[in-house]
Amino acid sequence: MLRRYRSDPLHVLRDPDIQISENLSYIEEPVNIVDRQVKQLRRGDLRNRGKDEKELSTSIYGFNLMDVKEETWFKAAAMTHPEEKSAVLHFYVQDFRAGSGPGDTVYVVAESSISATSPTNFGEMHVTDDLITTQPEVNSEVIGKAQGTTISADFLVSGEQMYLNFYFTAGEYAGSSLTMLGRNEIMNEEREMPIVGGTGFFRLARGYAL
Repeated sequence: MLRRYRSDPLHVLRDPDIQISENLSYIEEPVNIVDRQVKQLRRGDLRNRGKDEKELSTSIYGFNLMDVKEETWFKAAAMTHPEEKSAVLHFYVQDFRAGSGPGDTVYVVAESSISATSPTNFGEMHVTDDLITTQPEVNSEVIGKAQGTTISADFLVSGEQMYLNFYFTAGEYAGSSLTMLGRNEIMNEEREMPIVGGTGFFRLARGYAL
């Protein structure tokens, strides 16, 4: 417990006189030299080296901030927002789990310690490379691929963490892609998945898939 204190002017902390304008502009001016360093570029005594020997002198300055309206610290750039476009895509993903036949497109690549005994195969990971077609028939026109991973991430129901890239190889959107990421309850007849981005024609895309 502090019982006695003798005042001392050296113990008083004073705020520096710094003024900053509303637009956060300022100028730096040297107040005094607080340190100086002298370094030789080569070894040896400077007096014995002659005029070819040079010194590198470095001064460290203290600075004070002063308000100035002529210079701005930050200038905001004008941002333009292009008009958003919308599109409705209708296509089919040909998904064949391993064991379906010679055209299998989905394979198990990892399992957890309980995947074999879990009713939902918890922790099981699949990698997929499905074809995207214009019609439900397998031999219909191919316009791209659906590539990504799915992980069983629910102990109680068949809920998968799904990450897929829909990469288009033909048609109007050839070379562009859409990214889907979210939860997929595969036993539900109707599901909604978020579209979180894309490339090419679909750059910065957002939306949903049903």
